[in-house]
Amino acid sequence: MKFNEFLKEMSNPIPAMGLDNLICDRVNSQLKTELKDVILSPQIGFLKIRKVLRDSNMELPALYTVEPEGDEIVLDVIGTDLLLYVLYYQTDDGNYDFYAELNDIDGIEDIISKDEELEKE
Repeated sequence: MKFNEFLKEMSNPIPAMGLDNLICDRVNSQLKTELKDVILSPQIGFLKIRKVLRDSNMELPALYTVEPEGDEIVLDVIGTDLLLYVLYYQTDDGNYDFYAELNDIDGIEDIISKDEELEKE
C-alpha cells in the first residue's frame, strides 16, 4: 500500500466503538449489579450510584433533595460529556427500585422518548 492510499483510507475510517461507549458499558453493568439489591431509601440508592461512578473517577453534582415517592431525572456527570438517567420509585413493600444508565445526550433522548411512547399507550 502506498502512503497516499493509506491517507485516503484513514480519512474515512470504519467507525469503532469509542472510549465513551466502553466506559458507559462498564459503568452501566456495575450500576445494574449494584442496584439489584434491596434499597431502603432514595438516599441509599443515590449513594450506591455515586460509589459506582466514583470507582470510574466520575462525580455527580450535589443533590439536596430527593422525592421520597420516586422520580425520573437526568444529571450531568461532572467533567464529562455524559449524562446519568435515573428512574426510581417506591414499591408496595416500602423499598425502592432503581434504574440508572450512563449515556451521551443521544442515548438519553432515546430512553426518554421510549418512556414517553410507553406513557401514551
